[in-house]
Amino acid sequence: MRRWGFPVAPAVIGLILGPLAEAQFRRALAISQGDPGVFFTQPISAGLLALTAPDIAASLDGAARAAAPGPQALRSERPVGRAGPDPSAASRNR
Repeated sequence: MRRWGFPVAPAVIGLILGPLAEAQFRRALAISQGDPGVFFTQPISAGLLALTAPDIAASLDGAARAAAPGPQALRSERPVGRAGPDPSAASRNR
């Protein structure tokens, strides 16, 4: 995990709490007879979703910005496929 830069503590917590959360999720769906609307209509769960949504949006935005090429990546010093001498070379030789 250290090889790829994953922190160990959150992974261990996830491995411990993941099965418990999954079991409670299935239990809630069974109680609501398969209706996922129970996660949006109850005040506590709606509040937790409202608190979590901006964090998820910020995370996705940060990942998209990191993956997008910067302005320098779009420009090049000399266009590819251009024949002839470099016009800026004459100004450098003066």
